[in-house]
Amino acid sequence: MNRREVINWLRETDHQKLNQLWIRADAVRRQHVGDDVHLRGLVEISNHCCRLCTYCGLRGPNRTVARYRMTPEAVLACARHAVELELGTVVLQAGEDHSLSTGLIADIIRRIKDETGRAVTLSLGERGRDELAIWRAAGADRYLLRFETSNQSLYREIHPDPPGQHISRVALLEH
Repeated sequence: MNRREVINWLRETDHQKLNQLWIRADAVRRQHVGDDVHLRGLVEISNHCCRLCTYCGLRGPNRTVARYRMTPEAVLACARHAVELELGTVVLQAGEDHSLSTGLIADIIRRIKDETGRAVTLSLGERGRDELAIWRAAGADRYLLRFETSNQSLYREIHPDPPGQHISRVALLEH
């Protein structure tokens, strides 16, 4: 679809016409990913975060949140449970918590892969290329990085850089 077609569909309110769009979208989905459903188990391993994102309840200055960090053993217990539930992927997710060191996460990844054989996806905030490479070498299959907006000024407003740092979210996404 071109830009005009997309805008017209976004403005469409006629249910019969929208049904045509759903049929078209379903055909595209089937062509690209088939009919399989992939189940993933999210494990929120920490709710600590050093960032100041204006929209997020985990933001560092929020003092009303009861903070926690899971132990590696607790994370592994969740991964074992994912096997029992027949989940194909274990997603380790947290706020941007640098107390979750590169080595600790690499060790957890290796243990999950060794003990369960499950795919491992990480979602641990903005991390450097070296960390990502270490985690990939440890067996991580994917890295999830949210994409809120491509408008840089809006992004900086809702997701400011840490003090003294400039992080290019687009460069991270491209990597």
